[in-house]
Amino acid sequence: MGMRVKGPLLLALVAVLAGTSCSGESDSESIDYAIPEDLCDIAVDEREFAPLFPPGREVAVENRLEDRSDDLDYVQPFGECVVSVDGTTALFIDAMSASDGGVDEGAQAYVEDFLRDAEYDPADAEWVPSPLGELLVWRDFATMYVPCAASPALDFTGLNVSIRLDWPGPFDDYSEQLSEAIQPFAEEFIARQMPGTCDPA
Repeated sequence: MGMRVKGPLLLALVAVLAGTSCSGESDSESIDYAIPEDLCDIAVDEREFAPLFPPGREVAVENRLEDRSDDLDYVQPFGECVVSVDGTTALFIDAMSASDGGVDEGAQAYVEDFLRDAEYDPADAEWVPSPLGELLVWRDFATMYVPCAASPALDFTGLNVSIRLDWPGPFDDYSEQLSEAIQPFAEEFIARQMPGTCDPA
């Protein structure tokens, strides 16, 4: 004959098992690494970027926005910054200049001419007002165009900066978080340009 468990003891056992289950789920969904203070030499605010990072244990940043000179603290006006968590790409940041001979000016032109990705149709994007320039936001992607007031060195009309999240599920919406993060990032990216590259208004 099997052992009978009394009511209070059974309830206590259920509570312990439930607590263990919840604890395990919480651990698997926690961020066990420090949010980087900068992404490819562009300073970021942890409060603004933390929501864009997935759960995991290790973070790595591949810098493709190389310094323009060993002696000067400037970054290239184009390139990529790839952020991986536990070996899988989590954030993909892209920068590209706009000029008369290249990508047309404007956030929509960047998406249509450069990305050519049906997944990001400008007609489906949210146009977010910004004092910096044009900002288009989708649930897992944001792109910003900042016009150049002057570009005597390279004749740019503006600079494009975009952030893509590769980890959210198909129904997750990070449009608000992307909008809040990309604007200060684009502003800092412009500030890190060599004078004459894309001078702000």
